[in-house]
Order: sequence, then structure tokens, then C-alpha cells
Amino acid sequence: MREKLVERVRGMMAQAGFAVSEPLSHRPISFDFLARRDENFYILKVLTNIDSLSEEVAREMRILARFLNGRPLLVGMKASSAPLEAGAVYVRHGIPILSVEGLKDYLIEGAPPMAFAAPGGFCVKLDGEKLHAIRQDENLSLGQLADVAGVSRRTISMYEDGMSATVEAALRLEEFLERPLIRPIDPFARTEDDEEPAEPNEIEDVSDPYTRSIFDLLSEMGFGIVPTGRSPFHGIGLVDPAEYDPSDPNEALLLTAASKSRSVEDRAALLRSVSTICERTALFITGDDKEGPHGTAFVKKEKLDRFDEVEGLVELARERGESGDEDE
Repeated sequence: MREKLVERVRGMMAQAGFAVSEPLSHRPISFDFLARRDENFYILKVLTNIDSLSEEVAREMRILARFLNGRPLLVGMKASSAPLEAGAVYVRHGIPILSVEGLKDYLIEGAPPMAFAAPGGFCVKLDGEKLHAIRQDENLSLGQLADVAGVSRRTISMYEDGMSATVEAALRLEEFLERPLIRPIDPFARTEDDEEPAEPNEIEDVSDPYTRSIFDLLSEMGFGIVPTGRSPFHGIGLVDPAEYDPSDPNEALLLTAASKSRSVEDRAALLRSVSTICERTALFITGDDKEGPHGTAFVKKEKLDRFDEVEGLVELARERGESGDEDE
């Protein structure tokens, strides 16, 4: 069922004008596919029940979004046993969530969600400046609007300062004032969670010895290494970690380590699809002398010591990625 749901969501994104990657089939995975439309790049996970999103998966989605200049998004059908509301945004572990129908309304119909799930019910964002201006123009007191909305005068003042309101209170105010006050919600807008980004693991936390040895070599060369544990690549290599600009596609490589080239052949097509959508070069580093899959950047581990600087390996990776040739 989940595989069909993934394909349905991919189809919706494509219908909305997004280029989409091939779906991921290996386990475990932090995302199901990637989607891009112009500068809008999304890392998507699709789950029947959004409560099954683990903190580990959400953390890696946020790390990928941070270093690849994207936005994570979970699309689901229900929370526990209750179906998701189409017009609402949900959040789990810092990941914004839309229902399948909500995503369709937003991307295809152009109807953004108007509410977000909060403890105790749904809330909306009010146009606080407009509310204040109307109250002043109509010579209404805080107490009068408080009586209408069923809240305190302090709460009305906080609405005017930008605090969210319950759906019920907002509708009472709109009905009384005969003016629209509820503002649509951008589910992809930067949130407070972005001010406290998830931190990646250290190289020593990588469990596979071969991958860890590759990362050590690249780190000594000058790369900043962002290990990943649930992605089709094993890490992100930052060309200039001190001045890294995630909006620049030339600033990072997608790194995959494999002791034997044949072990990456099945993964190569998927990596080409993923690297195309996220606009980053994918680099395979292997331990044998066989040719890499066509159309991939393929470098042997034993040849890494020929590169004294990061830029040399990056240039080679881009050349190999375009030509599909192996390292000589």
C-alpha cells in the first residue's frame, strides 16, 4: 500500500511541474524521493500513518535539507486512527506534514492550507495588523472583541501582535467584523526549528570500516564530511566547510563508498537520478580496479593520495560524472 501511495504522491508532484527522482527501494531510508521545480527543492517522505515517523529519520531529513538547500516534507494519510485534514499542516519532529489531498490542493489547485494542528485542536494565523487597524477604525475596545471571540483582552492584544488563534475564535472575529482575518499557511516556510538545525554525526560514528576509512582520507584532504545513515549515498562532502554555501551546487559532492564496484551498479542509476534533482555530483569511491557504472563519477581509493587539494578531486568527479569514464 505504501509503495502505491509513494507513486501517487510522485505523480502529483510531477503533475504540478516538479522534476522527481526515482523512488528509493532500499531500507532503511530517510526519504522516498526528491522533487525540484526551479529553486524549490523538496525532500519527501510518504507514510500512511504520520506517527510512524521516527526521530532518527526526521533528523536525517533535516540534515539533508540543511546541507542540500532543500525543505523536508512528510505526506501522510492519518495520525493514529484519525484521517488528516486536507486544509491543515501538521508537524512531527520538526518536519512539516500535509495530507495527500492537502498536497494536491496546495500544489495543483493553488489552495494553501489555512490551519495547523496544535495541542488541543487546530489553530490559524491571523493578520494581526489588520485586526488592530479594524479595531481602531471601528472604535472597538479590546474587551468588546474579547467578548465576541470568547477570550481575554490580553489574548486579543496578543492576536494583534501575531499570536495564533483557535479556529473557533478566529471565525467569530471574522463573522463579527465582516472582514477576512485568517492568513493562508505556507507549509514550506522557514520555522523556528531552522534556527536550531540538526547536527550530523561524526566520522567515528560511521559503523562501516571501509566507509569510515574513505571519510578519514577525504577529511585529511580538506573536505568537510556529513555522514548519512539512511540515504542512497553515504555522506555529503563539503568542498569548503568553513565557508559552505548550501545554495551553491558546486560546494558539495554526494559520497558513496564501496569496496567492490559491482556492489554500486544497482545503486548507480538511482544515484544519478538523485544527484540530478538535488543538483550535486555523485562520487563513488571503490577498492577494486573494475570500471564504474556508465555516467557515474568513479574513483579508486588507492588513487586518492594523488590529490593534494579538494579542488582536484572535485574537478575529476565532475568530469567523470559527465563522461562516465573510470579513473586512470
